Amino acid sequence: MKKIFNAFALLTFVVIALTSCQSGSDIGKLVPNDAVMVSYFDSKSMLSKVSLEEIKNTQIYRNILSDSSLPQWSRALLENPEKSGIALDEGFLFFATSATDGTLGFAFSGKIKSEADFQKFNEEMDPSSRTEEQHGVKLFTVRNKGVAGWKKDRFVFAATMKNPIGEMDLGSDSTQLDSLESKLGETNINQTKAFVDKVLNLKSDQSLAKEKSLNELLKEKGDVKVWMNNERSFGLSSGVAALSMLKMDDLIKDSRTTYSVSFEDGEIRFNGKAYFGKELGSLVSKYNGDPLKTKDFTRIPSNDVVSVMAFNFNPEIIKALLQKLGMDGLANMFLSETGVTLDDITKAFDGHFLISVSDLKEPPATEDSLRAFKDYNNLPLNFMFSMGIKDPQSFDKLQKVLNSLFLGSEKDKINPAFRNNYFVIGNNKAFVDNYLDNKEPGKADWYKNLDGHTSVIHVDLKRILTWFAATEGEKSEYLEKSKSFWGVLDVNGTEVKSSSAGGTGKLTLQDSKTNSLKQIVHYMDDMYQINQKEEKERSEELDSLLAHPPMDTIGVENKVKDSEI
Repeated sequence: MKKIFNAFALLTFVVIALTSCQSGSDIGKLVPNDAVMVSYFDSKSMLSKVSLEEIKNTQIYRNILSDSSLPQWSRALLENPEKSGIALDEGFLFFATSATDGTLGFAFSGKIKSEADFQKFNEEMDPSSRTEEQHGVKLFTVRNKGVAGWKKDRFVFAATMKNPIGEMDLGSDSTQLDSLESKLGETNINQTKAFVDKVLNLKSDQSLAKEKSLNELLKEKGDVKVWMNNERSFGLSSGVAALSMLKMDDLIKDSRTTYSVSFEDGEIRFNGKAYFGKELGSLVSKYNGDPLKTKDFTRIPSNDVVSVMAFNFNPEIIKALLQKLGMDGLANMFLSETGVTLDDITKAFDGHFLISVSDLKEPPATEDSLRAFKDYNNLPLNFMFSMGIKDPQSFDKLQKVLNSLFLGSEKDKINPAFRNNYFVIGNNKAFVDNYLDNKEPGKADWYKNLDGHTSVIHVDLKRILTWFAATEGEKSEYLEKSKSFWGVLDVNGTEVKSSSAGGTGKLTLQDSKTNSLKQIVHYMDDMYQINQKEEKERSEELDSLLAHPPMDTIGVENKVKDSEI
């Protein structure tokens, strides 16, 4: 576990140290068009928010350097990254590709500042290897696991492997997972050399230079940016042939997803966008749901809302999707046994769904936080699930089926209620009634400015962590530190178009004046130090249990005297 943590920490520090800003218009030209994922980091911005010196002063960093098993090249890289010969201010890319023959390629790419230092750096990683050249690309095999390649001022570290998941069957037993780890370590060096050659000699028409979604992402503000080709990712999964029979591949054709993350003072902001292909885009455009309204949230009869998830969609899209997949007939055949049809389901609901958790209460002192959730009738909170009803007659048919199939003896516990075009279940009947009748509307600040969003997620992390910290039988340093660090998570879905849908989010920290990246680095170090302290205490406790008890010298002396008599 220690080696894994150290490897992760090393990778984190190296990424922050080596990544940098580069023109977005150039990045697509460096990535093959069979890429599944592309990651980009802007270290000029990141290192202005947390310096390398601050990272070097963390206990994680110091402990990694003090590890006698750390290879010399790793130590040299951490102590002085410039000795690697890599230009620290010229850009960083990580991408993964999927070839038609099932080969996966992984590449880390950047620019070279000093070719001599870069070659020396590689030779220190593997003194037994030698540099070779083909098609103007210099290649260096690293420990028979990967290949470093460079041409002029650009380098690539790469590895390739056969897709192990694609060879697995959906219906197979779990024994296939036993060989997954060994397959992940297999690589074909000649194949990897060809991959590096391709990347460093990439032609524009074989790259992502004209990929609209990637270029739009790279123009956005953000310290970290990720681009995903969902269509290609779908092709990597096992059982894809079976899913293709359901025309699933038609729906995800040309679909992409992008994310960007910005570390600001006191908060982390993120944006996401989903790009639809023609088939799915036409469905989304035709069956777009109504936007959320502030009144959807003010009905919640509480000013202590801990978490909420709400979303709206047009229920007709369920039937349309099943028809597109050719499964509507099968669905109706299954439903016919219950006396309900797809039309009843799509007519019954208006597409407004809301889940809320509020009013956390401390459980009895004799119980810890987890045991408090075992008795549904006495939960230390109010839980509620609500959905809007469009056609009461259709819903009445559906409710009878739900009662017989799912509620049954649990009906008295979940307090189902239906009136004022809402169907609600919850653990507190009075709370459910107040919601339905809108008797005690909430007045929380975060309700504001929600009009027009398609979905909302609100989680008060500070409130949740404070509750767990107060109810733990034994004080947890992890919780004590975390409850004073994390704030509130808010994610809002923005407008949905025929070709795309977006979302924005914000995760606040309690220190609103210090940059969030700087805070996270120190938070990770605090968590690490707590872990090290607890490991030391456990080790000392184990040593004390295994230690031999002290010899009873007095008893031995008495026995000797008795024998002499």
